[in-house]
Amino acid sequence: MLDEIIRLEAEDCYTHVFTTKEKKITISRTLKEFEDKVSSKFFFRVHKSHLINLKHIKDYTKLDGGYITMSDGIKIQVSRRKGTEFTKKCKVFNKTRIAF
Repeated sequence: MLDEIIRLEAEDCYTHVFTTKEKKITISRTLKEFEDKVSSKFFFRVHKSHLINLKHIKDYTKLDGGYITMSDGIKIQVSRRKGTEFTKKCKVFNKTRIAF
């Protein structure tokens, strides 16, 4: 089931879960609650509103502060605060998958 999650997006006290099978599932829980439950090995919070599954990254560019393109085509900004940590995490996760 976790492999099917592409990304999670916060909206107030709700979280939108985007999966490979469903377009969007909205759950009445905060993004922090999900962050505490999923494996930090495969998921990373790149922005205050976005928790992503590293397995579903298609592309990453450092232009304009850093953007990720996910397997569903959505582009997500990487916060400046998380940029260095994200880069390190991805290099450990899969050295050949993302060009830095």
